[in-house]
Amino acid sequence: MGELEALPRDGKPVTGRSWKNMDEAFTDIVHGIRGVVNQLIAYAELKSQLPIPSDISQALPAFLTPEVIGQLITYAELKSQLPAPSDIPQAQSTPPKVLIMDDDTVMGNYLELLLKNANIGSQHVINGEQGLMAAQKFCPHLIVLDLAMPVVEGFEVIRRLRALPSTRSTSIIVLTGLDSEEYRMKAFELGANDYIKKPFRAEELLARVKVQLSKL
Repeated sequence: MGELEALPRDGKPVTGRSWKNMDEAFTDIVHGIRGVVNQLIAYAELKSQLPIPSDISQALPAFLTPEVIGQLITYAELKSQLPAPSDIPQAQSTPPKVLIMDDDTVMGNYLELLLKNANIGSQHVINGEQGLMAAQKFCPHLIVLDLAMPVVEGFEVIRRLRALPSTRSTSIIVLTGLDSEEYRMKAFELGANDYIKKPFRAEELLARVKVQLSKL
C-alpha cells in the first residue's frame, strides 16, 4: 500500500513521510519546552534568593511570564515547608471495633445495627466465656458488657479482662439493667470505664461510645 496522502493545502500532497517529519519536529519542541520547565522547577526547588536572569525569558515559551515563574517559585517554597510523608500522622486504616457481650440476642442485634450506622464495626457474643475468647481473637477497641451474663458473669469478665495484658487497657462500658450504687462502684473498682443503665437512649449510648473510642 502507498504512503498516506492528506488534502493538499498548496497544491502539493502531504505524504506520510512529511507527516512523520512534522510529528518528529513537534515532539522535539514539546521535549524542549518540558526540559526548560523542569529546569525552572529545579531552580525553584533550590529556593535561590538570586533574581531570575533577565535573559531567561528568551528561552521560555510565551506563557511562562515573570508572574507565572514567581508563582512556581512560591509553590516550591511552600512545598518545602510540608512535613515528609513519614512525619504525617497516618489515618486509622480500619474502623474501630466494638465487642458486645449480651445474652439478649435482640439487644445484641440492635446494638450491632446501631454501631454499623455509625461506621463502627462490632461482634456480638451471648455469654461471658465466649466474650473472653472473642476479646483475644477480635482485639476490640471497646467492650460493651452486660453484667447479667451466663457461664461467666459480668463482674468476673471485667476482672479477667483487666488481668490479661492484651485487654488490660481496653475500654469497657457496662450496659445493664442492674442499677444500684453498689453495682456501679464495684464495676468501676474492677476497671470499667463507664456505666449505662438499660433502657437507654441510642444517642446517649453512641455519644459515650465515641468518647471511649476517641481515647485510642
